[in-house]
Amino acid sequence: MTAKNIVMADVARAAGVSLQTVSRVLNGSTAVSESTRSTVLRLVDELGYRPNLQARSLASRRTNLLGILVVGTVYHGLASTLLAVEEAARRAGLLVTITRVAADDAVGVAGAMARIASQRPECVIVVAQHGATVPELLAHHDGIPMVLLLSGQHDLPGVATVSIDQESGVRAVLEHLRERGCRTVTHVAGPRSWTDATSRAEILERLAPTLGMVATVVDANSWDAEDGHRVGRRIAAGPLPDAVVASNDLLALGVLAALREAGTRVPEDVVVTGFDDVPGAGFFDPPLTTVRQDFAALGAGAVRCARELCDGGPTRDLRVAPQLVVRASTGRAT
Repeated sequence: MTAKNIVMADVARAAGVSLQTVSRVLNGSTAVSESTRSTVLRLVDELGYRPNLQARSLASRRTNLLGILVVGTVYHGLASTLLAVEEAARRAGLLVTITRVAADDAVGVAGAMARIASQRPECVIVVAQHGATVPELLAHHDGIPMVLLLSGQHDLPGVATVSIDQESGVRAVLEHLRERGCRTVTHVAGPRSWTDATSRAEILERLAPTLGMVATVVDANSWDAEDGHRVGRRIAAGPLPDAVVASNDLLALGVLAALREAGTRVPEDVVVTGFDDVPGAGFFDPPLTTVRQDFAALGAGAVRCARELCDGGPTRDLRVAPQLVVRASTGRAT
């Protein structure tokens, strides 16, 4: 049997479930167990089943098209989220159209929204790094259901939001450092034009005193290892804090290099953490303790919210909890 001839009944037969169950999984319904959902999606991939989107559109008078607007520079988090959204949309049997514009280009955002709207999407998912983009988006989405990803915005009228729970991530880092006996913390902040960087810095400054810690924030002005190295040299000149908390893993990589060049030992003299868990973070020197963001859950959550909006459901704010990954850069918890 070729992939071209595979139909929904073949998937249902292989999974041992009904046609209705397969349909529910492909339409993003929550009325299916996680084990059944995983089995059906695995068989969809293995068998090569592809829904007949044209027939579905004709029958339902819906386009099955999801517009994706990427606003900003495509760093690790943004790129990983975009890939996760596309994957979740494909699994749900949706077509996607993707447009990208610069974060500070208001005219570009308006034009991109107009181009997406002309293709009659059922919903638009916006992957944005700057909260400043939001007013422009709200002014030009023309009533199309919208899901906003990553911007850190919540409680927006008529818009669903999906983001990483930054507070739980920062708190996990600080609580781990406190267990290590750290009391002074220097935070290397990312570019303040990014909502994630601002949120992490503000949350750390607010939470540290409640945990009996003294926090200092140093701006790196970018997410790049070069700026982490520049700030790391200043930190190495002393006096050393107990811990350095970098706002992403590349900044942490630069800090580690600067400390090593200065003869400062990690974690013996100072411990270092990052944020993101980029590929290879476990092979830094030393392997980096960091906060892993679940981009697959972000993508799936965004598509799920989009389907709910398309079906006339209410907007909601979904926050995905990150996970602290402890490695040698902070030693063992005491």
